[in-house]
Amino acid sequence: MQRMAVLACLSSEVHDDDASLDREALRHAFEMYRLRLLRLASLLSGSPAIADDMVQDVFVRAARKVGMLDEAEIYPYLHRSVVNAWRNDVRHRKVAERVEWGHPQAAGAPDEGLSLWAE
Repeated sequence: MQRMAVLACLSSEVHDDDASLDREALRHAFEMYRLRLLRLASLLSGSPAIADDMVQDVFVRAARKVGMLDEAEIYPYLHRSVVNAWRNDVRHRKVAERVEWGHPQAAGAPDEGLSLWAE
């Protein structure tokens, strides 16, 4: 059931008249690699819910690219995309945590330790 919902979401995220989209290649990649990517994202994020969102976002962003790749290049591309999505998520959470705690560097204040700012 969840797989069909994600496929429907992928279809709705891209325009039907988009000539650069190879729907069969996308469907094939999704069916072949989704579970492996979910396991990877779950291990990285520690959360099945975050992992599911991450993998879905990766497929949406990669929708146009998948059809242009050779079969041997698809999984490494998607794997790297999941790792990068996780890194971006970690960075975002760190920034959000700094802002939440009022860390001066989050607001763009100069670092007091830098000699450029010292008088």
